[in-house]
Amino acid sequence: MTAKLSIAVVVFGAMSAYCWLRSARARVQHSHAKDDGIFHDGSIGVDGTDFFATAKAQGMWNTRAAYLAAR
Repeated sequence: MTAKLSIAVVVFGAMSAYCWLRSARARVQHSHAKDDGIFHDGSIGVDGTDFFATAKAQGMWNTRAAYLAAR
C-alpha cells in the first residue's frame, strides 16, 4: 500500500511540474499585430503576444498544476 501511494505521489508531482512548466512557457500571439510590432487597437502586447490571452492561458495551466499537486 505504501509503495502504491509513493508511486502516486511521484506521478502526480511530475504531472503537476509539467503543467507549471507549460504555464511558464505559455504565449498567445496577438492577432492584430502589425508588421512593425505596433498595436493599433488599444490592447496590451508584449513581444507580439496578447497580454490578457497569455495570462488566461497561464491561469488555465496553473489551475491544472495546483489541482494535480493537491491530489
